[in-house]
Amino acid sequence: MLVGCFDPSDVDPMSTSLGDGGTAEGSGTSGSGSDASASASASGSSTQTSTSVGTTIDPGESSTVADPDGGSSSEDTTTGEPQDTCANGALDGDETSVDCGGSCPPCGVGESCATNADCAMGECVTEVCLLACHPIQQNCADGEGCYPVDIGFFCVQDASAAMGAFGSECEYINACDPGLACILGELVPNCTTMGCCSPFCDVTDPNCPAPTTCLGFFEAGQAPPDLQDVGVCALPM
Repeated sequence: MLVGCFDPSDVDPMSTSLGDGGTAEGSGTSGSGSDASASASASGSSTQTSTSVGTTIDPGESSTVADPDGGSSSEDTTTGEPQDTCANGALDGDETSVDCGGSCPPCGVGESCATNADCAMGECVTEVCLLACHPIQQNCADGEGCYPVDIGFFCVQDASAAMGAFGSECEYINACDPGLACILGELVPNCTTMGCCSPFCDVTDPNCPAPTTCLGFFEAGQAPPDLQDVGVCALPM
């Protein structure tokens, strides 16, 4: 990441909840209409996420049995009929989200996951299925922005509302308008708070408002191959 930037893993916990009822909130996703979760303070700490515990099953009512067709099933002790736990509306077995993940069918965008195999689309990032994007192209669905999450850029909910323009105060990465990054305030002109919003830019074709210049978002040698052109407009360091 750019030297002096917030750790790009923090999303606004006041925006809509994500996943299947987990406590972490803040990143919307495209595709399924579901929300995805990842939250932390803007102090630079790693993102923490919580997967939902779903609905617990009373052991007195059912017992888990192997499903030869994949997934798992439960046997209703009153009828003896096997029940498919991948379609019972509860989080059980090895599911990562309700009725998906693990040995059940993969999950949709915004649902909880443990590995990429748990996601029907996108990648498993901070335990949530998210779609990758490019911050300069801003190729996410309406209402979302391409923000830095973990070590890449992913579509999450735009939580900027009426704020989020160049120079606006920010505390979370999705508190800035799509196309802008929440960076250290001292790198943004006239910013008097810890963090302020500033535009992303292309280091190969910079176009930043004076007196800022386009600085590489990633440290030298750390940018993924498809993100080497990503920079952010900032005061010279």
